[in-house]
Amino acid sequence: MPDRENPQSSPRQVAGDVPDAARDPLRGTPYRFVCKLSDSGAMGQVVEAEQIALRKRVVIKLIRGELAGSAGFVDRMRLEAEALGAISPHPHVVTVLDLGRTPDGRAYLVMEKLVGRTLGDELATRGFIPVDEAVALGFQLLSGLGAAHGVGVVHRDIKPDNLFLCDPARGPRVLKILDFGIAKVVGEQAEAGRPAPLAQPTAQGLMVGTPRFCAPEQAAGLPIDHRADIYAVGAVLYALVAGRDPFHHHHILFNLLRAQVSEAPPPPSRGAPQVIPEEVERAIMKALQKRPEDRWGSAAEFGEALARALRPSPQRWLMTEPIDTRSFRARGPERAAQLPPEAPREVATLRLQGIGAASHQAMEPTICAPSPPGPRASSVLTAGEVRRRAISLKVAVLFALVACAALVEAFGHLLWAR
Repeated sequence: MPDRENPQSSPRQVAGDVPDAARDPLRGTPYRFVCKLSDSGAMGQVVEAEQIALRKRVVIKLIRGELAGSAGFVDRMRLEAEALGAISPHPHVVTVLDLGRTPDGRAYLVMEKLVGRTLGDELATRGFIPVDEAVALGFQLLSGLGAAHGVGVVHRDIKPDNLFLCDPARGPRVLKILDFGIAKVVGEQAEAGRPAPLAQPTAQGLMVGTPRFCAPEQAAGLPIDHRADIYAVGAVLYALVAGRDPFHHHHILFNLLRAQVSEAPPPPSRGAPQVIPEEVERAIMKALQKRPEDRWGSAAEFGEALARALRPSPQRWLMTEPIDTRSFRARGPERAAQLPPEAPREVATLRLQGIGAASHQAMEPTICAPSPPGPRASSVLTAGEVRRRAISLKVAVLFALVACAALVEAFGHLLWAR
């Protein structure tokens, strides 16, 4: 379900949302209202607009009129703008273009307009994401988060609905992180380039975030740091490869929050519609540890673990189009783990350049020329391959036994002849 505060979550125009010039919410600004992209949420509404001078389409998050005088809401929008500005430009974070106020005092935030759909919509349509593709998206997500953590910003609301898959018409699918509306600034804020924290920080003991993807300390209302985002990435990757979130069986909010704090999630391979490599599963489960100190220490460390899990081949597939998982889900998990050979692909060499707080660098895929058709290198045997090898072994053993019996019989005849 698209998040109502997600600036790119719905490309559809809301019925009856085209006002006349007198009711244009952006009247008196450098922007012209085009259509509403989401209904009004707790903080405001998201609209598509046109930059009048350049005739360029943008997306604008506009605070609600009755909240225009609320210093807390205005300060939160300021923090979102500064956080995005400190990270931008980054290929895996939505770009902020402007921050301003309408003549009637409503604060607004201007962002680039993206074409595509959220990862939440993608997952709902396809049911699950093949492991290689999910890990490629995980690299991009960790790249964007590493840049955010490098300037002291914790997103606090990483979930499929806040991750956007841009249209792959011009190349590989690019993931971008959206909605830093409840971001938190941690660490030393005196350093240049870091956004200033909120004037009135979130009260301790108050749970902020999405319950299905929030870290245990977040669910308990305890202080958090960048490792809360690491947990959320683990939960997102779990949902992608397993087709369900770690605590999908809990539907009551209290039980869900209690599970996040104290219940160990089952491994994603249990009941998954595809084979999940053991090392990928271990990397995900380490990210989902209850204690922050037991998780990956940084986005870079998590990314390196995923890279090790997908060896020996340093080249991974990035999809120019999504794989139709429905066409081979029914053939069993051993087929679901295989990418259809006819699927269009481009080879990407993922270079880990260190994206943690120490280096503040991005982890970017280098796109190479498509490789010629041929068998894929893989360090993981599917269930079908295991069965085929077992049958081959049995045939070989049977052949050896028959050969031995023939030799024994021939040797017996020679002894008898003597």
